Amino acid sequence: MVSTHAVVAGETLSALALRFYGDAELYRLIAAASGIADPDVVNVGQRLIMPDFTRYTVV
Repeated sequence: MVSTHAVVAGETLSALALRFYGDAELYRLIAAASGIADPDVVNVGQRLIMPDFTRYTVV
């Protein structure tokens, strides 16, 4: 299931990846799903797509 998150002041993609997925390195997953070209730039109020990557098997 895909969910969304509205960015609040002080949040970063890596912090959100840590909170949602338990791994800060997965910030790239959020950036790719949300169409973010520069993961160092997110704006307050920006809606991010938080994909459920646990549904997929990596081989």
